[in-house]
Amino acid sequence: MTGIATAIVATTVAVGATGCTASEPEGSAPTATSAAALEKQVDRLRAHLACDGDVSWADDPYFWDSMRGVDCTTPDGQPVFVRVYAHDDSAAQVLQDWKGTFGAHRALIRGSDWFVIGPEETIAPVSSAESVAAPSVRVPDAEPLTGRAEARTTCVRFLSAAAQDRVRAPEQFRSELPKLDALYPGTKTVLDEALTTEHLEALEQAPDTQFAARLGDLAGPFKRFCRDVPPESGAEPGQASPAA
Repeated sequence: MTGIATAIVATTVAVGATGCTASEPEGSAPTATSAAALEKQVDRLRAHLACDGDVSWADDPYFWDSMRGVDCTTPDGQPVFVRVYAHDDSAAQVLQDWKGTFGAHRALIRGSDWFVIGPEETIAPVSSAESVAAPSVRVPDAEPLTGRAEARTTCVRFLSAAAQDRVRAPEQFRSELPKLDALYPGTKTVLDEALTTEHLEALEQAPDTQFAARLGDLAGPFKRFCRDVPPESGAEPGQASPAA
């Protein structure tokens, strides 16, 4: 089960109790310049990959930091994922959700604020072009999220889960929304404003493999709403990782 119900019934934790050693800048939304820089870096990494059928990501709907990305598919049908984040710690932190997914057809290349995942032979040109380590199946250790970043991530995941339910489980969405609005006051307004007719149609028409990317189109307003959530707020949502 996914969506709001999973989030609400998950074991409640004090998100501020997690490790708080990593630094986190005040702003979570990129400026126009930094957004353009993220997109430029995605394009640079993508240029080294022999794959087609690009699916663009405007942001990460499951993590506090700003992201740009693209998915594509090799000629033999293997997926390739490119992700670039605004802050250096974020790429390694997000990769923790990908643990256990690497093997014969999936390897990893990473920089300080980006990673590329896919078949070793497909992504290997990136390591040469970017002068980084060769493809590996090992996920690096990461600094723990700060309490504030953990709280923002939890809030964003709840909102993304609600948007998913709005499309895929509307009755559940209606029944659980008051609880979510109580947990994060103002949630209903944010969802009403973000879920325009255009966005709802895009979500309804998206195949399963592209649904999370289309949720990413909504992540900007969700992250702005969640920016000032205090570290002690909310609960761990239990939202499934997009890597699963």
